[in-house]
Amino acid sequence: MHQQYFQDHVLRVNHALDAYLATWSQETIAHYPKLADLISEFVKANDGGKRLRAVLVMLGYEMITGYYDESLLPAALAYELFQTSILAHDDIIDISDLRRGKATLHKAIEHR
Repeated sequence: MHQQYFQDHVLRVNHALDAYLATWSQETIAHYPKLADLISEFVKANDGGKRLRAVLVMLGYEMITGYYDESLLPAALAYELFQTSILAHDDIIDISDLRRGKATLHKAIEHR
């Protein structure tokens, strides 16, 4: 039961995050075409992941109020995007080349 609850929320978060990033990247690239590579890599940096933080945001709300509220998704997504940004910053500070076996964001765009 608990596993299914988590999987359902992860699915909702993934769909919402994919939709948001698709719209955001298109609009941002249209305004700032020179940032296309960076934006593309940032979107890729959000691929995968367990979405635990976003689900915990939603679960915390549900525990307090007793019900699910779809309007909470933007706050959950903001937490996921913030985490990706913090990890990118951490990789720069630590001079890391890899994260989860892939080039870090700053290394991916280094020579473009």
